[in-house]
Amino acid sequence: MLDEDDGHASGASPFEQARDAFNDGIERASIGLRRRSTIAVFEHRILHVDDEERFAGHELYFKVSDSRPRNGIRMTEASSAKRILIIDDATTTRVLLQKLLSKQGFLCTEASSGEQAVKLYHAQRPDLVTLDIHMDQLSGMGVVQVLLKIDPAARIVVVTSETEKRILDELLRMGVKDVVNKPFESERLYDAIAHALG
Repeated sequence: MLDEDDGHASGASPFEQARDAFNDGIERASIGLRRRSTIAVFEHRILHVDDEERFAGHELYFKVSDSRPRNGIRMTEASSAKRILIIDDATTTRVLLQKLLSKQGFLCTEASSGEQAVKLYHAQRPDLVTLDIHMDQLSGMGVVQVLLKIDPAARIVVVTSETEKRILDELLRMGVKDVVNKPFESERLYDAIAHALG
């Protein structure tokens, strides 16, 4: 938010001060005008100007860096060049996960069956796997066993509608990093992945 500040004088123009305030990451700044009132709000990557007449004819340029940590880590650090194998026999779930994770910069590959997943894991050695446990033929629990046999350090996050505590506890005992229950909030998914990659 930018404010006008009573009696504040500066050699730089109000617009230069506003630009520098944004570039320095200052949330509130005096910008050298006579009276105090809100003139602009920076929200959701949009600059809203309250007094259009005052700024008519001016072009404002701001370079804003969004480096805020998400889920305890910088998502750019968590996702940079990281590959995720999405394993689920439901197309809608695979599409949703791919969309959410790609948006965070992860490189995603999809598998619609346990057998396909094992082949892709052999070929790609992804950094992390998301896995549904209710699938035909080779079940999710079977996939967990096979992947951990191939790679004992495999990072697996189970995304499932299963709620039975005995089964969820068994997955964690087997070596799964986290369990995300469907339906899920995107932040819960990001938290699980950040924890598994951390």
